[in-house]
Amino acid sequence: MSTDAFGHLRYLVRGRVLSVFGAVRVYDVVGEPMLFAVRRRQEFGYDVCLYASEDRRVEVLIVRPRQKSHISDVVDAATGRKVGALKRKEWIPFARDQWTFFDAEDREIGFLREESVALTSLNRYLPYLVPKRFRGEVDGRPVGTLRQRFNPFVMKMDLDLTEDFAGLLDRRLGIAAAVLVCAYGPKG
Repeated sequence: MSTDAFGHLRYLVRGRVLSVFGAVRVYDVVGEPMLFAVRRRQEFGYDVCLYASEDRRVEVLIVRPRQKSHISDVVDAATGRKVGALKRKEWIPFARDQWTFFDAEDREIGFLREESVALTSLNRYLPYLVPKRFRGEVDGRPVGTLRQRFNPFVMKMDLDLTEDFAGLLDRRLGIAAAVLVCAYGPKG
């Protein structure tokens, strides 16, 4: 697997539909494996760890939920420093799924939100037939998209960060959000 997993603009995030939280794999555009994510039991719940390969020897990122909160810190495993945080908007029927981006100092900087209210409503009833489509913004400027491919057996999502010309979104934060969206499946 590549040592520079965060230097790309496009990724394929792939997980299994029928598992509660199975392994999620992140590939580059030519299909080379970049990261391997699994849920890991901790004292106060579960972390999501992203590894450099499936052998799980080198941790790259850790997504650590805060206690009694919908916020998860994204931590660089090599340095132990927080990259930022993600907060999932509480699930409301017929409302668009949304994840909020925070910087390392917990300032809100942007979001990843489902694009269409109509498609969101259909997705609630036909989760495996209506793919999710998200748009990301930071400081009011578009940074990318996350689009689910139609596949009733395998959750596949394309993360495209080519709109982020100014590098507003830390790639590690974008990939962590995509892994969480993919891991929680089509129903969100």
